Amino acid sequence: PRSGMPAYDPCWARHECDTFWQGEEYVLRIDSHMRFTPGWDDRCIATLARCPSSRPVLTTYPHSYCLPNRLSKDSRPKLLRTRRFDEFDILRVRSAVLSGRYMQPIRSAFWSGCFNCSKSDILDLVAYDPYCVNLFFGEEISMAVRLWTHGCDLFAPHNRVVYHLWSRRHRPLFWED
Repeated sequence: PRSGMPAYDPCWARHECDTFWQGEEYVLRIDSHMRFTPGWDDRCIATLARCPSSRPVLTTYPHSYCLPNRLSKDSRPKLLRTRRFDEFDILRVRSAVLSGRYMQPIRSAFWSGCFNCSKSDILDLVAYDPYCVNLFFGEEISMAVRLWTHGCDLFAPHNRVVYHLWSRRHRPLFWED
């Protein structure tokens, strides 16, 4: 890590990842434990184009997969919703599986650190804050507010793009070290 910068926490790591941008038109931020659908990149770009916004961000908690590659068969979209305030008064978010079929991206009030995709101008508009030391729960609320106050609109994709490994049993967690 650079001098004076925190190391080994999610916000710092995500900020570092953003520094690898080399002028690409789009940016995709994900967790490391993901699986992709075929054509995921074209699907993301097409879905962004269908959003009724000049500055859309696709984001959700994706459907799960189990190791090594057992993918969820559920094709319904997932929308981020409030869950509860935790013991530190941080608003916690969860996803809800929507019933029915959707033909357009779905407006969302919340942002997910594990999957978000947008035009790359977002990297300058709302840079990731590397100084949120050891912040995990709360990062997503902070980014949702910052994005919204900078004119971004959040959307859940109406189609499957990625899968997330939600089980944490196989890996150490930074807050346990």
